[in-house]
Amino acid sequence: MSIPATPADEQERLAALHALGILDTPSHEAYDGITRYACREFGVSISMITLLDAERQWFKSAVGISVRETIRAMAFCSHILHEEKPVVVPDTTQDARFSSHPLVLAAKHFRFYAGHRIQDPTGYPIGAFELAHHEPSDLDSSEQAKLTELTKIVEEQIALDYGSK
Repeated sequence: MSIPATPADEQERLAALHALGILDTPSHEAYDGITRYACREFGVSISMITLLDAERQWFKSAVGISVRETIRAMAFCSHILHEEKPVVVPDTTQDARFSSHPLVLAAKHFRFYAGHRIQDPTGYPIGAFELAHHEPSDLDSSEQAKLTELTKIVEEQIALDYGSK
């Protein structure tokens, strides 16, 4: 499993994330509704709104997985945090970044992954809106546009709920 290099602006990014006061907050229907909708819309078994802290990834909302956080080294979104467009991995076993990842090798494995970075109101990447499935899959350009739209909705909700702090 490869771990991406820490970006130069990591301390500023973390400060922006912490300034929101969103980490470790209770679940909220606005976010849970989006992740449930994404599973139905994209036909996937897992959808997550992930925030990437210094040592962990924390899920503001997650459908299809039972954990609320993992160590950062397990965060698929670490690899896409600074990508401007959606990242789609049709088959994680064929991608060098993920092929040896424990979630790819597990019994209920991630075979498909797609994610789009989430930015805070000031533009720092703080996490990702993610999709995963137990079978290989893909997203066409219209589906990638839908993923981008849902990510923007998440960003607007975060700005509304936490951006004025």
